[in-house]
Amino acid sequence: MVAVAGAAHDDLVADLRGAVDKAVADGTTLATFQRDFDAAVAKHGWSYRGGRDWRTRVIYRTNLKTSYAAGRYRQMRDAADRRPYWRYRHSGVAEHPRHQHVAWDGLVLRHDDPWWETHYPPNGWGCGCYVESLNERALKRLNKAGPDRAPPVREREVTVGTRGPTPRTVRVPEGIDPGWAYAPGAGQRAGGPLLSPAEYTLAGREIRTRIDAAVQAAGAKSSSALFPEVWRRELRARLRAERGAGALEARATGAGAAKADIDAARGIRAASKEFPRAWIERANRARLTAQHFPPGAGYRGDYIRPQAADSIIQTPGRPNYKLAKGRGMIRTDSTPDNAVHEYTHHLQETMPELDGLFRRFHVRRTTRPDGTTRDPIAPLPGYPGAQGREDRYVDAYFGAEYPGPAWPSGPMEAITRTYQLVFGEMGQYPKMTVRTLRHRDPEILDFAIGLLFRYDPS
Repeated sequence: MVAVAGAAHDDLVADLRGAVDKAVADGTTLATFQRDFDAAVAKHGWSYRGGRDWRTRVIYRTNLKTSYAAGRYRQMRDAADRRPYWRYRHSGVAEHPRHQHVAWDGLVLRHDDPWWETHYPPNGWGCGCYVESLNERALKRLNKAGPDRAPPVREREVTVGTRGPTPRTVRVPEGIDPGWAYAPGAGQRAGGPLLSPAEYTLAGREIRTRIDAAVQAAGAKSSSALFPEVWRRELRARLRAERGAGALEARATGAGAAKADIDAARGIRAASKEFPRAWIERANRARLTAQHFPPGAGYRGDYIRPQAADSIIQTPGRPNYKLAKGRGMIRTDSTPDNAVHEYTHHLQETMPELDGLFRRFHVRRTTRPDGTTRDPIAPLPGYPGAQGREDRYVDAYFGAEYPGPAWPSGPMEAITRTYQLVFGEMGQYPKMTVRTLRHRDPEILDFAIGLLFRYDPS
């Protein structure tokens, strides 16, 4: 991530990021960075607030500090088995210190406490706070028998982007500046899997920044009708090159010899090729049967989990079908976006760790600052007992929670709905594309991208 307040256009941010990356990697001086900054500003005609010397000094120092914090985070995380406790420290040198940062000074939490996902410093422009690691002996010297309890996380609403084309309201923890509620370095684990939704979100944000820059360089502005198509093309190219997407397909066959069922199976196999090879290898441990859902069935498709015994499947308008033990079934209207949606349910079933990460993401969204769960807001028509909550998704169906036993209990649609938009448009909502997520819910988009590029089944 590059921190440049007030820069609203992707191509401008990409050039400024290049200048910042050069400063971090090469250890260039402030004067060298200022020359690169001037070139980017002249190229894009950016009119910024504040004097040039002040603005460049803030960008330069902030990003060097964040880079150092990321390196320190990785060092402490790698030593967490020996020094498992982290202590928040306020620098004490700020002329106008933030009172929340002063209150957190001396707080000791375990390294894996979720509080660090949003509160690892720096926590805003000019923040000089830092973290030190402790072993058991150091903890006792502080007269502590164990770590402290994390402070409650209370959020506030802030309007950002007021000088750009798309101002929006975001929710951030109190004491944290907008855009700073993450742990620098958490998305850059050297070897081994990432651990938390926040880490995957940060990793995905960095990847999306590079994809956006490539799309902008290709001439597709975010406001263009061509943007979703060009964006997906760039994403697919990177997934093929980096994650082996397209090299393996689902083990799916039609429920019968009818062309509609054969086409349904073909659509499921095509949908599976959007995802990383390692995901398909895991999912292929359970074979799939595909059946075309006839028009007028009431909904577009569904997923039937692999059966513990031979089972009779009843589909409206179709003869009963005997589904063999160990096989799952996808019933679909054969549209590409629905095939992605229903196949993603199969990924949930065969990769419970992946599903668990989306559940953790959902729980965080539906939990109040005091730790209680937000109240249901509405039942979902056509899904008995299913309900949504105040969860900040694009629509209520993203956060649908099922009661069981007809479906697996809990949130089931955030992952399916997200990848449905990442890889295509929704047939019944033609105006909803990846651009919808990009503008209205970039957090879940970044999370989903981070998983595509960084998650591997264990």
